[in-house]
Amino acid sequence: MDLPDSASRVFCGRILSMVNTDDVNAIILAQKNMLDRFEKTNEMLLNFNNLSSARLQQMSERFLHHTRTLVEMK
Repeated sequence: MDLPDSASRVFCGRILSMVNTDDVNAIILAQKNMLDRFEKTNEMLLNFNNLSSARLQQMSERFLHHTRTLVEMK
């Protein structure tokens, strides 16, 4: 004996029938491309931050050395 479809089952079935798989696949592809770009950007920013940190350390040491030199000259 078949049970009649419930209203929620009918609603879900109709919503699912309106989904265009090509559009969904295009959205998924676009999201993957964006994820790749974000990962590359994140990697570049990490490299930039590491280089900036190293450069700041070098310049801080030079600044300290020059400051000591000026104090000694007084």
